[in-house]
Amino acid sequence: MLNELWKYVGEIYIVVLILGFLFGLIFYKRLSVTGRYLLVYFGLMLVCQFASDYIGAILKNNHIMLPIYCMIELGFFIALFNIHFFKNFRALPLVTGAFAMAYIVGEFFYNFILHQVTIKDFQPYCKIADNFCIIIYCLLYLYEKMKYNRARTEKFPLTIGLLINFTLSSIFFLPFNFLVNQEMALTFYFWIGNAMLLVLYAGFLGFFIVSPVFERKFSRVTS
Repeated sequence: MLNELWKYVGEIYIVVLILGFLFGLIFYKRLSVTGRYLLVYFGLMLVCQFASDYIGAILKNNHIMLPIYCMIELGFFIALFNIHFFKNFRALPLVTGAFAMAYIVGEFFYNFILHQVTIKDFQPYCKIADNFCIIIYCLLYLYEKMKYNRARTEKFPLTIGLLINFTLSSIFFLPFNFLVNQEMALTFYFWIGNAMLLVLYAGFLGFFIVSPVFERKFSRVTS
């Protein structure tokens, strides 16, 4: 029952990603700059999800996709924050991103190139490094906004949502090895919780993709 619920929530996540991505493509010209960045992110998440499902079917586990996904996700947020969010060049975000990326790449080579780590011994911290870097970016951006009292555009609530998501995500990934190797019902609750977090996260980001389209339509009706 719990396994079926986990798969069902996972399917909802994929549907939300696909709908958000297709909607963004259809109304691409009406999207905000932030929405266009998020559309790229949706596309990257979809590619990683399909690749993960394919590799899982072939190799019977898809653990190799976790560090690959983290590298792609971190690379996206390094670009998003340093190009689109931060107004001035700052060394700290780039240094933090470089260290996090180096760790993820190192973990990937250690676990899948230099060694063939078994599922039982697989305890990755790449997602923690990925999450931690993005959390630092969010905090730096919020500090910048509050310090200089700049106008709070859509980036502000988006950053708050990112901060909450990646903080909660870290809670799920810290005990990764325990959750993978235990067959207790408690572990399924963790995975279901993580899947539900992904659904909420995708829906939250999807809102920032589609909201400018609806705002413009509403403004035309009321004007």
